[in-house]
Amino acid sequence: MRTWWVVCFACVTAIASAQDESGAALGAGDADAEADADADADDGAGSESAAASRSATSDSECVASIVVGDRTFQACGRSIVELRTGAGVVRVHPLDVEPTDLFERNGAVWFAVGDRAAALDGYQPRTEPPEPPVPPPPTRSFVPIDVEPQRPPFDGPADLDPHGRYRDRIAPERIPGVQMGLSIMPVLGGGFGIMGDAFLGWRAKRAFSARIVVDRTGYAIATDEGDEFGIFDGTLLLGYDHQYFEMSFGVGTTRARIDDFDRRLDGMAATFVMGMRFGALDGLHLEASTSLIASGGDTDLSRIAIRIQWPLGVGRWLVMRGSGSGPGGYGWGEFGMRLLVRGQRGSGSVFLTPSIGGGGLFNDMTFARASGFAMSLGIEVRP
Repeated sequence: MRTWWVVCFACVTAIASAQDESGAALGAGDADAEADADADADDGAGSESAAASRSATSDSECVASIVVGDRTFQACGRSIVELRTGAGVVRVHPLDVEPTDLFERNGAVWFAVGDRAAALDGYQPRTEPPEPPVPPPPTRSFVPIDVEPQRPPFDGPADLDPHGRYRDRIAPERIPGVQMGLSIMPVLGGGFGIMGDAFLGWRAKRAFSARIVVDRTGYAIATDEGDEFGIFDGTLLLGYDHQYFEMSFGVGTTRARIDDFDRRLDGMAATFVMGMRFGALDGLHLEASTSLIASGGDTDLSRIAIRIQWPLGVGRWLVMRGSGSGPGGYGWGEFGMRLLVRGQRGSGSVFLTPSIGGGGLFNDMTFARASGFAMSLGIEVRP
């Protein structure tokens, strides 16, 4: 009887152990099935992402891309594909147009179509409210623009600027200061003579000037008659000196030789002088002066002088001038070029004026003359 009970207990124990092993096997099978289902789901999602990417890029090739943080945006046809590093395609943004460019502004992704732009909806990494969108500059249209080349600044009078306007040379600004000059003219021909002129002037800051002028002085040797004689004509002038206009008056003296039927003068005589200038002194101008001689209670025309100056370029002027005096016994005319060789027309400037022309000296008392071709060289200094 006891043996029977032992056999029964062993049988029950074996049956229970078999049931436990069967349940464990069934549990392992279910776990494997769930794992397989998850794997199938992941493969399906990857397939959907790949399909979306292929769908976005199948219509057209990607024409632009931009990287913002860990994401890359690509403009492909009528959509913008958003990819994340290590995860592939995250999202496809469909559009009604085909963008041509992508750029970032204020933390947002923008796409451009021609000369227009708009923000990409659905992507805004910033948490604070974005700034109002500003359209991008029109860098996609290129229009030729005539831009004047940059030149170094010119620190001098406008008429001396190599790139300045020509009208600045016609009427340049008035520069005050001291002026002095000297010109020598040898005369070669019938006899020998030498003439010259000199001046010392001062231009005030206001429209006033004062000048001492020796219009002509010289010495002649007449070979035919063997006569020797000299000439002199000097004047002191005070005037109103504007940038475009000057009028001056003065007195002077001249070495006069007058031999008329009713009078005879051979010596120094007083003169009264009036001069005018139309135009700027260092620009285009016409200058003329005349003097009257008083002797024996009579007044005669003593001298007439004319000067024309025309600007040719930076620091260059064409000069034509001449003067003549019957009582003074001289006449001359020349054509030359006035050149600014140093300075800017102000203090420290130097001008040279080489000229060619003709002239003559004569003595009405003895009918001696010396005249012919002449060359001259003038220098002007503004200390």
